[in-house]
Amino acid sequence: MKSSNEHTLKGAIEALMKKYRLQEGLTSHRAADAWKTYAGPFISSRTSKVEFKKGVLKIYIQSAALKQEIHMERTKIKEEMNKMLGNGTVEEVQVV
Repeated sequence: MKSSNEHTLKGAIEALMKKYRLQEGLTSHRAADAWKTYAGPFISSRTSKVEFKKGVLKIYIQSAALKQEIHMERTKIKEEMNKMLGNGTVEEVQVV
């Protein structure tokens, strides 16, 4: 029988993540990695930065032509990123 102060490892980690506000940073790193996987090496090499904050994924693209192509695919990118990160994680995709 568990005493009242025993927690599962998962619960303890989640509590630490919440207490120290680490979840947003972890999600940001996961989003950057997911973008590299989704975009592939060609587009990733032309991406200068990927930011994720409060549900908004900002993708910084160096090429104007590529930026326009990616801008037109924002809905598809949002759907695919949510499949990779968990449904509802990405609320908006901005191409900068």
